[in-house]
Amino acid sequence: MSRAPATTDASWRVISQTAEYALRAVLYIARRPGEELVPVGEIARMLQVPERYLARVLNRLRRKGVLTSVRGARGGFRLNEPADSVPLLDVVGPFQTVGEAPPCLLRGQRCGEDGVCSAHAAWHGVAAGVREFFLNTTVADLIRDDAGVTAPWSEAT
Repeated sequence: MSRAPATTDASWRVISQTAEYALRAVLYIARRPGEELVPVGEIARMLQVPERYLARVLNRLRRKGVLTSVRGARGGFRLNEPADSVPLLDVVGPFQTVGEAPPCLLRGQRCGEDGVCSAHAAWHGVAAGVREFFLNTTVADLIRDDAGVTAPWSEAT
């Protein structure tokens, strides 16, 4: 009996590692009350993400208007808008294209260049569904939905 090769978590990623870091960090920040600033070092420590890398990710979100930051000893990051006004696409979009023109499952290139594969219609529908999820789900939706989930940082909030 032949066995399929083992897969890694990365082989099933819907979003890149960087986009995941961005999303996890924004969710962590969004759990803080009001205008509280969250230092990048704290976020990195709680999420177990390299601090310098996370700082670049958060600064990109700041430039895109998702976050606001204040420098200095008492500085940090906070959401620029209420969590229910921030679609997940705004958080992951600066790091990758979500659900647009997915690669062909069978050919490794874009369908349409020389016809479409037999999986094209179904795969295109899945990609569109993924994009709709990121477009129509807000940061607040995920915070509400994970109320019973224990996150690595839950003891700090």
